[in-house]
Amino acid sequence: MFKSIAHLMTFARRASRRLRMYLLRPLFGSQGRGFRFDPDGLYSFPNIHVGDEVNLGYQPILMAALSEIRIGSRIMFGPQVMVIGGGHNTAKIGAFMSEVHEKAAGDDLGVVIEDDVWVGGRAIILRGVTLGRGSIIGAGSVVNRSTPLRHCRGEPRAGDPVPLGCRDHPPA
Repeated sequence: MFKSIAHLMTFARRASRRLRMYLLRPLFGSQGRGFRFDPDGLYSFPNIHVGDEVNLGYQPILMAALSEIRIGSRIMFGPQVMVIGGGHNTAKIGAFMSEVHEKAAGDDLGVVIEDDVWVGGRAIILRGVTLGRGSIIGAGSVVNRSTPLRHCRGEPRAGDPVPLGCRDHPPA
C-alpha cells in the first residue's frame, strides 16, 4: 500500500512540474528547441532569451529587471546557478535604493552566455558579463568579468575565481 502511495505521489509531482513548465514556457522572451528549466526557479521571464538544447538545472535564479539575459545553444547549468543582470544606483547616500529611479551608466548591463558553455552549481554570474563560447565555469565561482572563447574558471579561493587547466575540448 505504501509503495503505491509513493508511486502516486511521484507521478503527481512529475505531472505537476511538467504542467507548470508548459504554462510558464511562453513567458520567456524567446526559447529554442530542447529548452528545459525548473519551474521552481526564479525568472524575470520576458527579459530572458534562450537558444536550443539548454538545461537551466535545478532551482536557478535568472533576474534582470531592465536588462536582458541572452543564453546561447547547448548550455548546461548545475544546480542553483544565479545570473544577475542590472543593478541599483548606489551613488545617492541617505536614500533607500528602491526610491532612487535615476540610473547610472552600467547599472543595467545584461548578461550574454555564448554557445557550448557549462556552468557549475551555485556559480554566480553578474551584470555586464559575456561568457565566451565553450567556457567552463566551476562550481561556486563568482564571475564579474567576461571570459574569452573556451575559458575555464575554477572554484573560488579567497573570493576570486582561479583559472584552472582544463582539457582542450573542441568547439561543437
